Amino acid sequence: MRTYAIIGTGAIGGFYGAKLQKAGHQVSFLLRGDYHHVAEKGLIVESVDGDIILPEVDAYNDVKKMPNCDVIVVALKGDAESFFARIITAINKEQ
Repeated sequence: MRTYAIIGTGAIGGFYGAKLQKAGHQVSFLLRGDYHHVAEKGLIVESVDGDIILPEVDAYNDVKKMPNCDVIVVALKGDAESFFARIITAINKEQ
């Protein structure tokens, strides 16, 4: 089974990460603003195809603390270039 990291747990990253976790994969989520809420209460993704409720998620607010994984899904907004550059630098140093 592959392990996944979701970089940017917003509408898109949260949706695909939740689908992967619901399918039984190990998923680590990187969050900024909602980190404490998601770490404590889990993740709820509302969708026209049906809501996905994950009572427990592997949530992080620091990419350096995330475990190694097989696949990295980047789902950042277009204006997050500086954030993306810091994340990629941190990931590359860890490898």
